[in-house]
Amino acid sequence: GGAGGGGGGGGAGSGADGGGVAGDRVRAVRVRVGERVQEMPARAVVVAMGPWSGKAANWLRMPKLNVFGQKYHSVLMRPNRVLSQAVFFQGLGDPEVYPRPDGEVYVTGFPDSPEPMREEPGQVQVRPEVAQRLVKTIRQISSEFVDAPVVLEQACHLPIASGGDPVIGRAPALQNAFVATGHSCWGILNAPATGVAIAEMIVDGKSSSVDVSAFDPSKFM
Repeated sequence: GGAGGGGGGGGAGSGADGGGVAGDRVRAVRVRVGERVQEMPARAVVVAMGPWSGKAANWLRMPKLNVFGQKYHSVLMRPNRVLSQAVFFQGLGDPEVYPRPDGEVYVTGFPDSPEPMREEPGQVQVRPEVAQRLVKTIRQISSEFVDAPVVLEQACHLPIASGGDPVIGRAPALQNAFVATGHSCWGILNAPATGVAIAEMIVDGKSSSVDVSAFDPSKFM
């Protein structure tokens, strides 16, 4: 078998419920689905649960692993023509505009302050007043969106680790548990390098392609 992964649940009533630890190794990950808990054997475990990663702090033996969620709302809009330039505004909620080739435009802004996660995976709620404020603002500052219909309103949480830097590497107290979280809004950009680094740590015992020593989890012990 390959490496086992500990991840956040994809919907209501599911998720990683903890780890079976013996000595300095994780032997299994307990996965909760509704009322049923299933134990999955694991030779290696990667905790990459975004803003929910802090829930694994105790069984990773990393008591200072505090990961917060910064909630962002976003909308998909469809202007009359296909736009090509991403635009970032300062002030007025700091809206960001990301055009897509299919003509839809992803617009986000008005972030909440980072705070401990209360919403569960798959149950992140959209606050309509924030989405409407975002639409009103982008229509005020760009004529491209005055008549653009809103296709979708949504919300997500960016993972923010205490200290502001990502957390990438082996959990110091365990030989086969690894953490990759806290990338904030740079997760999509940094995910490939993070994945390579973690894979090399699992297979070779160290990362040789990417220097991630500045993000070592030992500071959260």
